[in-house]
Amino acid sequence: MNKYLLRVLAGFMLIIPAICLACSLRKLSLEGVSAASDVVFIGRVTSLDKVDQREIARFSHVKFLKGGAREVRFVYRGSSVSENDAALCCEVAGVYLVFGVKGLDGYYYGANGPYSTYRAE
Repeated sequence: MNKYLLRVLAGFMLIIPAICLACSLRKLSLEGVSAASDVVFIGRVTSLDKVDQREIARFSHVKFLKGGAREVRFVYRGSSVSENDAALCCEVAGVYLVFGVKGLDGYYYGANGPYSTYRAE
């Protein structure tokens, strides 16, 4: 009986980490996140706004590496899924490399969650 219980416990110990790993966001390669992005740009944050539950960074002096837009408003916190937030962004006057996808609401969101923005200075 004890051997059976030990085997069941060992089985759970092997399965639980696999389930947790399946729920975590995978960091894509630069090629992968670039391919998944509508825009890739380097820009300076000019202001931070809050609209409803979303925190939004406005960018200026944007150099587009992929795509383009007249105005860049990037939701860095408060998307519908917290794991998709680009938590490493944003500070006013900070310069960032951003991988973004355009939402139906006109805002840009991180293409790879917290791995969507990188400080560029």
